[in-house]
Amino acid sequence: MNFELPLWADARRFEPGILNYTGLVGLTAAIDLFERVGMTAVSERIRELTDLDVEGLRSRGARLPSSRAGEDWSGAVSFQIPGRDPAEVHRALKDEDVVVSLRGNLLRISPHFYPDEGDIEQLRKVLDRLD
Repeated sequence: MNFELPLWADARRFEPGILNYTGLVGLTAAIDLFERVGMTAVSERIRELTDLDVEGLRSRGARLPSSRAGEDWSGAVSFQIPGRDPAEVHRALKDEDVVVSLRGNLLRISPHFYPDEGDIEQLRKVLDRLD
């Protein structure tokens, strides 16, 4: 076997030597999935899930700083629980395997279209236990 690896004489010698094949395979699979499901269905599912999250959060007195009106909605929902330290809420959720992000003094959920209603119910149950 020849293991020689001659380098270019110019700046090309600093270019990466190996493509991210694992990443390319994953990207291809993700694109295939989105093409099969359809981006309209993905968007509708994200809206459905985040609307359920928002409904549950508001019914528990959470403050949501972002608009959900019309086309102003987002697949990421930030919230605060009045009277509760966001870091403590984050820790309690994490301890119950509920994944949220802590962004400053806000908690953020971004369910995309993979979760189901059971995941949303788990968030609600943990928040209820915090009271």
